[in-house]
Amino acid sequence: MSVIDKTTLAVAKFSDLIYFRALRDGVGATVPFFFAASFAILLAYVICPLIIDSGALSVAQQIAEAIRQGSLSIMGLLIAPSVAFALAKHRGFDNPVSAALIAISVFFVFIPINQIISIHSLQEGLSNQITPFGTPSMLVGIVIGLLASDTYMMLVKRNITLKFGQNVPPQVGNSIVGLIPYAITLLLFSIISVILNVSIKLSLFQLFETWIQSPLQLINTSLWGYNIIYGFGSLLFSFGIHQTGINSVLLDPLLLLNINENINLLAEGKELNHIITNSFQIMYTQMGGSGGTLSLIIAIFIFSRYQPSRDVAKVSVMPGIFAINEPMIFGFPIVFNPVMIVPFVMVPLISTTVAYYATLYGFVSKTVVMVPWTTPPLISGYIATAGDFRAVVLQFVLIILGVFIYLPFMKYSEKIMRLQQG
Repeated sequence: MSVIDKTTLAVAKFSDLIYFRALRDGVGATVPFFFAASFAILLAYVICPLIIDSGALSVAQQIAEAIRQGSLSIMGLLIAPSVAFALAKHRGFDNPVSAALIAISVFFVFIPINQIISIHSLQEGLSNQITPFGTPSMLVGIVIGLLASDTYMMLVKRNITLKFGQNVPPQVGNSIVGLIPYAITLLLFSIISVILNVSIKLSLFQLFETWIQSPLQLINTSLWGYNIIYGFGSLLFSFGIHQTGINSVLLDPLLLLNINENINLLAEGKELNHIITNSFQIMYTQMGGSGGTLSLIIAIFIFSRYQPSRDVAKVSVMPGIFAINEPMIFGFPIVFNPVMIVPFVMVPLISTTVAYYATLYGFVSKTVVMVPWTTPPLISGYIATAGDFRAVVLQFVLIILGVFIYLPFMKYSEKIMRLQQG
């Protein structure tokens, strides 16, 4: 078996691990909250000031703040039970709701007593006070959701539960059968919480933000770190392994953190921190899907006279506009095609690099609105940057650049296919 085959097999097993599937599904279930908050902030702080008076604007912004408090400001608290529920479903656990509930309980276990909300903090407003619940706690919520629910399910499966006779109604028995696993799980994590607070004077939230989350954000969403991870994912996809297995673990949670922080900073009237976010990825890195294959489709329509390629492009164009590019990847094909692997990896990295520096030097705005991954190019750029038409122009330029990068490889690949057909 070759090195490539061994690597491909290893990554396939890695991406199919149950924790990563639970992470993908659990985090994915919280995405609508990001959409709701980002569009509320966009309307209240960008669009409404242009069209309504100050009295109505104040009401609109209060509504937006209420939406933000019910979404971004409690994202850690939302993610913990969501991930726990997804893990329980993947493990085939009979009562996934109980796994989600234990995750919520353990989440509160790790909040230091001196950070419990006071009357004074309620008077000042929730959005700036409940730091253990919001953006900084997302990774903590993920870890708690996985570990707390797994601990609880392990205890239940080992029959460390209360036993009842046949005379006890099922409704009563089912409601308290997990009492011992609940108690043991809470006890274990409470001990860990106290040890952290006493020994290193840090809560789990502070520990994660200082030693894990901030370094990961700095590395994985820097230009070079992002390009390495995304490029490796593209390479895997060219061997038939979808790159979501890598992205959902190493990129997506951090990109969500970044757009979350940008949304909050916009609402607070502060300068935005992050260039690379999930919206940045959607609007620049993967126009038409992984590999920026919308450029390949355009290159085929304009420059190709090879009928099989044109047939594939015709089938792929509508899905490709909405970032669904499996027809092109497997139909052209790009998968296991040594010639096409090169531009498939190169185009997203070049687009990312150009867009990064264009944003860094102020030629286009940073992203402040979370857009669905199926949002068509040009539209996505306009929405994600809160109406910056320069981002639309940049997207158009990058698509054309991708066309000319794909072009020589497409021509050479078609030449090989003609020779193979005799």
